[in-house]
Amino acid sequence: MKEISRSEVKSGDIVIAKMMPAGRAIIVPDIEKKYVLSSDAVKFIPDTRIFKPYMLHLINSPVFKKQVQSDLQGSTRPRTSITKLKNILCPLPPLAEQKRIVTKIEEIDIYLKN
Repeated sequence: MKEISRSEVKSGDIVIAKMMPAGRAIIVPDIEKKYVLSSDAVKFIPDTRIFKPYMLHLINSPVFKKQVQSDLQGSTRPRTSITKLKNILCPLPPLAEQKRIVTKIEEIDIYLKN
């Protein structure tokens, strides 16, 4: 079935919630099972110029979330759409800089946990 395979999530895919908490993302861990997305989430498979951990931090950042939150629809079940997510502006530095940024974020996280 074409619809199901299009919604299949694989290890390493980034999954973004469309419903609250709209805009929250995860990287699918190494799993043996196959999962199919519901209509409340979208998958994002970045090309090789994007370091997945960088994109995850970017999507989960306050700046990205503010853009998502500013354009939610629905009153009882606020949500965003794939079209709106696609139109959010995201800074994309060179790959080496993306990796440096992630390293710094991880160093700060370790510092804050201690």
